[in-house]
Amino acid sequence: MTLSITDPIRAASKPSGGTIGRPANCGSSPGATPAPTKFTRQSGSQRRRTPVADHSQSTGQVEFQFDGRTIVAAPGQTIAGALHAAGVHVLSSSFKYHRPRGLLCVAGRCPNCLCTVDGVPNERICQTPARTGLQVKSQNAWPSPKFDVLRVLDRLGRFMPVGFYYKGMYKPRWMWPLWEKFIRRIAGLG
Repeated sequence: MTLSITDPIRAASKPSGGTIGRPANCGSSPGATPAPTKFTRQSGSQRRRTPVADHSQSTGQVEFQFDGRTIVAAPGQTIAGALHAAGVHVLSSSFKYHRPRGLLCVAGRCPNCLCTVDGVPNERICQTPARTGLQVKSQNAWPSPKFDVLRVLDRLGRFMPVGFYYKGMYKPRWMWPLWEKFIRRIAGLG
Protein backbone atom coordinates (compact mmCIF):
# COMPACT_ATOMS: atom_id res chain seq x y z
CA MET A 1 0.00 0.00 0.00
CA THR A 2 1.41 3.37 -1.00
CA LEU A 3 0.37 6.61 0.66
CA SER A 4 0.80 9.98 -0.98
CA ILE A 5 1.11 13.34 0.70
CA THR A 6 -2.48 14.21 -0.23
CA ASP A 7 -3.96 11.18 1.61
CA PRO A 8 -5.59 12.13 4.91
CA ILE A 9 -3.80 11.12 8.06
CA ARG A 10 -5.77 8.36 9.76
CA ALA A 11 -6.00 7.86 13.50
CA ALA A 12 -5.16 4.44 14.81
CA SER A 13 -7.90 2.76 16.77
CA LYS A 14 -7.51 1.22 20.21
CA PRO A 15 -9.18 -2.05 21.23
CA SER A 16 -11.30 -0.08 23.73
CA GLY A 17 -12.87 1.95 20.92
CA GLY A 18 -10.93 5.19 21.38
CA THR A 19 -8.48 6.73 18.97
CA ILE A 20 -4.75 7.27 19.10
CA GLY A 21 -3.08 10.14 17.33
CA ARG A 22 -4.67 12.86 15.23
CA PRO A 23 -8.14 12.48 13.75
CA ALA A 24 -8.64 12.02 10.02
CA ASN A 25 -8.29 15.12 7.81
CA CYS A 26 -6.18 16.89 10.41
CA GLY A 27 -3.49 18.71 8.48
CA SER A 28 -4.29 17.14 5.12
CA SER A 29 -5.13 20.49 3.56
CA PRO A 30 -5.02 24.09 4.76
CA GLY A 31 -8.83 24.43 4.99
CA ALA A 32 -9.56 21.03 6.51
CA THR A 33 -11.44 20.81 9.77
CA PRO A 34 -10.50 18.04 12.13
CA ALA A 35 -13.04 15.33 12.82
CA PRO A 36 -14.17 15.03 16.43
CA THR A 37 -11.92 12.82 18.51
CA LYS A 38 -13.59 10.01 20.43
CA PHE A 39 -12.61 9.91 24.08
CA THR A 40 -13.09 6.83 26.20
CA ARG A 41 -13.43 6.57 29.94
CA GLN A 42 -10.31 5.29 31.62
CA SER A 43 -10.67 2.13 33.61
CA GLY A 44 -9.47 1.90 37.20
CA SER A 45 -10.72 2.79 40.61
CA GLN A 46 -12.82 5.89 40.75
CA ARG A 47 -13.42 7.17 44.28
CA ARG A 48 -16.83 8.61 44.95
CA ARG A 49 -17.05 12.24 45.88
CA THR A 50 -18.20 13.26 49.32
CA PRO A 51 -21.86 14.30 49.08
CA VAL A 52 -22.33 18.05 49.01
CA ALA A 53 -24.45 19.29 51.88
CA ASP A 54 -27.21 21.85 51.46
CA HIS A 55 -26.32 24.63 53.91
CA SER A 56 -29.13 26.96 52.84
CA GLN A 57 -31.62 25.80 55.48
CA SER A 58 -29.37 24.31 58.14
CA THR A 59 -28.58 26.47 61.13
CA GLY A 60 -27.20 23.85 63.52
CA GLN A 61 -23.61 23.20 64.36
CA VAL A 62 -21.67 19.98 64.71
CA GLU A 63 -19.15 19.58 67.53
CA PHE A 64 -16.43 16.94 67.68
CA GLN A 65 -13.17 16.40 69.52
CA PHE A 66 -9.72 16.53 67.91
CA ASP A 67 -6.91 15.53 70.29
CA GLY A 68 -9.00 16.74 73.23
CA ARG A 69 -9.91 20.08 71.63
CA THR A 70 -13.55 20.86 70.74
CA ILE A 71 -13.98 21.78 67.07
CA VAL A 72 -17.17 23.32 65.65
CA ALA A 73 -18.19 22.46 62.09
CA ALA A 74 -21.07 23.25 59.77
CA PRO A 75 -23.42 20.33 59.02
CA GLY A 76 -22.05 18.31 56.10
CA GLN A 77 -18.54 19.79 56.36
CA THR A 78 -15.64 17.34 56.34
CA ILE A 79 -13.53 16.88 59.44
CA ALA A 80 -10.45 18.24 57.66
CA GLY A 81 -12.36 21.29 56.43
CA ALA A 82 -13.55 22.06 59.95
CA LEU A 83 -10.03 21.62 61.36
CA HIS A 84 -8.59 23.91 58.70
CA ALA A 85 -11.25 26.54 59.43
CA ALA A 86 -10.44 26.27 63.15
CA GLY A 87 -6.75 26.94 62.49
CA VAL A 88 -5.48 23.37 62.90
CA HIS A 89 -3.11 22.96 59.95
CA VAL A 90 -0.80 20.16 61.16
CA LEU A 91 -2.79 16.92 61.25
CA SER A 92 -0.14 14.21 61.52
CA SER A 93 3.52 13.39 60.96
CA SER A 94 5.25 11.58 58.12
CA PHE A 95 5.97 7.90 58.61
CA LYS A 96 9.76 7.74 58.60
CA TYR A 97 11.10 11.14 59.65
CA HIS A 98 8.01 12.51 61.47
CA ARG A 99 7.86 15.69 59.42
CA PRO A 100 4.67 17.74 59.94
CA ARG A 101 1.85 16.94 57.51
CA GLY A 102 -1.27 18.96 56.70
CA LEU A 103 -3.92 18.96 54.00
CA LEU A 104 -2.53 18.26 50.54
CA CYS A 105 -4.83 16.75 47.93
CA VAL A 106 -8.19 16.91 49.79
CA ALA A 107 -9.30 14.04 47.56
CA GLY A 108 -8.38 11.05 49.71
CA ARG A 109 -5.33 10.06 47.66
CA CYS A 110 -2.48 11.04 49.98
CA PRO A 111 -1.53 9.86 53.49
CA ASN A 112 -1.44 13.35 55.00
CA CYS A 113 -4.97 13.33 56.43
CA LEU A 114 -4.93 9.87 58.03
CA CYS A 115 -6.33 10.05 61.56
CA THR A 116 -8.04 7.77 64.04
CA VAL A 117 -11.80 8.42 64.03
CA ASP A 118 -13.82 6.84 66.85
CA GLY A 119 -11.10 4.24 67.41
CA VAL A 120 -10.77 3.29 63.71
CA PRO A 121 -7.22 4.05 62.50
CA ASN A 122 -6.22 5.39 59.08
CA GLU A 123 -9.47 7.20 58.25
CA ARG A 124 -9.13 9.87 55.56
CA ILE A 125 -10.63 12.87 57.32
CA CYS A 126 -10.68 14.95 54.14
CA GLN A 127 -13.44 12.60 52.93
CA THR A 128 -15.21 11.93 56.25
CA PRO A 129 -18.13 14.24 57.13
CA ALA A 130 -18.08 15.71 60.63
CA ARG A 131 -20.70 14.41 63.05
CA THR A 132 -21.55 15.38 66.58
CA GLY A 133 -19.64 13.39 69.17
CA LEU A 134 -16.79 12.14 66.96
CA GLN A 135 -13.48 11.48 68.69
CA VAL A 136 -10.67 12.25 66.22
CA LYS A 137 -7.02 11.66 67.13
CA SER A 138 -3.88 12.42 65.16
CA GLN A 139 -1.53 9.60 64.16
CA ASN A 140 2.25 9.12 63.96
CA ALA A 141 2.90 11.99 66.38
CA TRP A 142 3.66 12.05 70.09
CA PRO A 143 2.70 13.95 72.17
CA SER A 144 1.00 16.12 69.52
CA PRO A 145 1.33 16.78 65.77
CA LYS A 146 2.58 20.31 66.39
CA PHE A 147 5.34 19.13 68.72
CA ASP A 148 6.48 15.62 67.84
CA VAL A 149 9.40 14.34 69.93
CA LEU A 150 10.46 11.96 67.16
CA ARG A 151 10.90 14.87 64.73
CA VAL A 152 14.57 14.67 65.72
CA LEU A 153 14.73 11.73 63.27
CA ASP A 154 14.46 14.27 60.44
CA ARG A 155 17.83 15.72 61.50
CA LEU A 156 19.35 12.24 61.67
CA GLY A 157 18.07 11.23 58.22
CA ARG A 158 21.48 11.39 56.55
CA PHE A 159 22.66 8.67 58.93
CA MET A 160 19.66 6.45 58.19
CA PRO A 161 19.64 5.52 54.50
CA VAL A 162 17.05 3.10 53.16
CA GLY A 163 17.62 -0.31 54.72
CA PHE A 164 20.11 0.88 57.35
CA TYR A 165 18.44 -1.26 60.01
CA TYR A 166 19.12 -4.47 58.07
CA LYS A 167 22.85 -3.71 58.03
CA GLY A 168 23.35 -2.14 61.43
CA MET A 169 20.84 -3.70 63.79
CA TYR A 170 20.99 -7.39 63.04
CA LYS A 171 23.81 -8.23 65.46
CA PRO A 172 23.54 -9.69 68.01
CA ARG A 173 20.85 -11.89 66.47
CA TRP A 174 18.70 -12.03 69.58
CA MET A 175 18.29 -8.20 69.48
CA TRP A 176 16.69 -8.09 66.01
CA PRO A 177 13.11 -8.86 67.21
CA LEU A 178 13.38 -5.97 69.69
CA TRP A 179 14.78 -3.58 67.07
CA GLU A 180 12.09 -4.64 64.61
CA LYS A 181 9.32 -3.95 67.13
CA PHE A 182 10.86 -0.54 67.92
CA ILE A 183 11.21 0.43 64.24
CA ARG A 184 7.62 -0.60 63.47
CA ARG A 185 6.36 1.44 66.41
CA ILE A 186 8.24 4.55 65.27
CA ALA A 187 7.14 4.15 61.64
CA GLY A 188 3.52 4.40 62.71
CA LEU A 189 1.82 2.11 60.21
CA GLY A 190 3.88 -1.06 60.74
